[in-house]
Amino acid sequence: MNNQLPSGSQASRLRLDAVARHYLSAVAQNDKNLSPQQAQQTLFELRVRQIELEMEQQELRAASAQLRMNEQIIRTLAYNDALTGLANRLLLRVRLTQAMLAGSRSGCHGALLFLDMDHFKAVNDQYGHGAGDQLLIEVAARLSRCVGASDTVARLGGDEFVVLLDELAPDMAQAGEHAAVLAEAIRTALAQPYSLRTATDGPTVRVQHACSVSIGVVLFLGQARSEERLLSQADAVMYQAKAAGRNQVRFHASARGLPA
Repeated sequence: MNNQLPSGSQASRLRLDAVARHYLSAVAQNDKNLSPQQAQQTLFELRVRQIELEMEQQELRAASAQLRMNEQIIRTLAYNDALTGLANRLLLRVRLTQAMLAGSRSGCHGALLFLDMDHFKAVNDQYGHGAGDQLLIEVAARLSRCVGASDTVARLGGDEFVVLLDELAPDMAQAGEHAAVLAEAIRTALAQPYSLRTATDGPTVRVQHACSVSIGVVLFLGQARSEERLLSQADAVMYQAKAAGRNQVRFHASARGLPA
């Protein structure tokens, strides 16, 4: 004998059959003229309604799943870069605000690294924008491999990227050393050759292209400076690295004594 309870629509149908039999029994007691055909018709109508309800439930579940998928797509478009999948400027601002608040509570410094690829325009000019996109996607992948799970990597647009490090250390010198080590690791990783597929006028070919990066770093502690000021300072020292010959890391002067 099978004692396993039925599930899903089968269980629902059995419950409905029991209700129908109870209903028919009650009707029969009050109406001795109720024919078997009328009773059978009532049971049939109840089963039809059950099927209709089950179909409506399936449609509602499908619509709910589609709604959740649409919401995820909207969130992705709102907070992530379409090409690389990294955080975009909006999400970076949110994460930076959170990092500044966390630093205010813990007393730990954070760091903002502003990156710009050197001579990136030459990639587009020589191999086409498709190759340029491939390089940016690979840059994003290498950056993501360099940082920790709690760090944020963002693409601001073009060939500009930002890495946000939070909760480094209470001591500014230790925090600066941590940021410097990571910045150097990033500089080294991004300087490795890129394998790009090109499709200009002729057949598609694969080329090896070398491309360096200039990095500006600014340390911060709590909310002593605004998000916009931190980004502006990191951007400024990144251009100092470019002016000094590119493929370099430069720290903002505030690293010698916060705030600035």
